Amino acid sequence: MAETYSGWVDIVIPIWRESPATRDCITAVIRNTEQPFNLILVSSSESYTANLNQGLTRSKSTVVVIMDDDVIVPSGGIRQLAATLLDRAIVQNAAAVIPKIVGAAGLPLANGHRNIQPGQIVQVHTHQASGCCAALLKLGANGPALMDDLYLGSQWGDTDYFRTLEEIGYTIWMDGGVVVNHVMMSQRASNSRGDENRKRYHEKWPPPSCGCCDV
Repeated sequence: MAETYSGWVDIVIPIWRESPATRDCITAVIRNTEQPFNLILVSSSESYTANLNQGLTRSKSTVVVIMDDDVIVPSGGIRQLAATLLDRAIVQNAAAVIPKIVGAAGLPLANGHRNIQPGQIVQVHTHQASGCCAALLKLGANGPALMDDLYLGSQWGDTDYFRTLEEIGYTIWMDGGVVVNHVMMSQRASNSRGDENRKRYHEKWPPPSCGCCDV
């Protein structure tokens, strides 16, 4: 496990549709994350990726954590993701670290490694990574600082971002020591924009370059 990270962290949360889950998400961040951190909330009629980009543009810290507004983080989880991201002895050339994600019933979701054990840190790839909660290294001239706002709704924009990171030589990791609850995942999965965004993604990244299709 990486040493504790005590520096500034920017936490970007796009507000999709405010609900009790949104308030629980924000409350958990404040209660379970030690200072110093900046909490950046973005709410507009733009797409999910456009909202994320507004938050990323406002962020100043080396480590930026992006989160859906229905994710519940555990005590110390955000700082552990940040510490893992910056520990080059553990994660080589990392630009993103994600937690293990469980749904409302407490069962692991399909993305990433379902059976990863507490304390395990493993490399994952485009189709295994979820942007519902991720610690990102703030990139600029040497990598993508923002997400492609081609995608509408809340799906595939993060997949595109992770694929871009891999394409230019960065890596993505999962820290099994951090488990977050994605409360309303099933509602998001039924988003009507999903098929449209999938088509856009595969037009940009035709198989097998897409990183998600077995060809």
